[in-house]
Amino acid sequence: MYKHPSVHYEFYIRHRESFIDTEDYVKSYIRDINEKEVIFVQEPRNKLKTYWLEPREGLRDLSAYIVSAFNAKSLEKVTIDVKFMKRSFVEWVNNEFDGKINHMIVNIEFGSALNREYLFETCRKSKYLGFYCNHNLEFQYVSNFTTDDIFINKARPLKLDSLIALSQQSTSVTLFDCSAPTIFAELSSFLKYWMETGCRMKMKYLYALTEIPQKEFLPDMDYERVDPSVRRHFQVHDEYKAIFAGGLTVRRFDGAVVSICTTPISRVPKTIVEFYFWPDYNGSMGSL
Repeated sequence: MYKHPSVHYEFYIRHRESFIDTEDYVKSYIRDINEKEVIFVQEPRNKLKTYWLEPREGLRDLSAYIVSAFNAKSLEKVTIDVKFMKRSFVEWVNNEFDGKINHMIVNIEFGSALNREYLFETCRKSKYLGFYCNHNLEFQYVSNFTTDDIFINKARPLKLDSLIALSQQSTSVTLFDCSAPTIFAELSSFLKYWMETGCRMKMKYLYALTEIPQKEFLPDMDYERVDPSVRRHFQVHDEYKAIFAGGLTVRRFDGAVVSICTTPISRVPKTIVEFYFWPDYNGSMGSL
């Protein structure tokens, strides 16, 4: 099999009934590995993706074979469907694969609680962690991981305790399509918690889809306006983009500041609100 030194690897775990149209790709390869059919498809710019249609058996061996065959030291993305996850695969990610994983995407919509808890160990290998789920993800019970960037899609409802836990575990937290009726109240409660406790957090950025203007988050707080020339670029999941300009700021008793800004987001007919926490006591916007 041809080895290209600049190939980026994306592992996708799909259901057995998945169909891949190989004609949509620059090149495609089909190999039988351990009596399993594995499809390799190559996109432009040397991006290689792998699919296997029966993930419940032999997943660890397939992963080890693919990484070895291409001498992969860095995996661009590993996508895991917890419904079909085997512990042996997570053990391979944690203990045997000695490279780095840039993005870890986890579909836990139908996964068991046991698998969900066990899977958090993989955070040690990835700076970006994305979750897709349709139920309450109780982060307050998970305290054994930290990461740079967490993306949560469809986590409903998301409680204040979970937001507090996330603020200690990730530099950036994105709540995408988590707009349950309680999300506004929980975000307001979190902001009040931050103001009153003087807590220090790992989290610097908090993004959430909402239709609520930024002023509504500050009913009893004095705020200042940020010059519209101050702009910040936002991108999530290689797909959704936005530019934040200006906004409102609130200064805490110890000098720490939170800026709040809302803006439309591309490809989504909603508004995203940005909470930007910056502990600059001199009143400057730092590196912005």
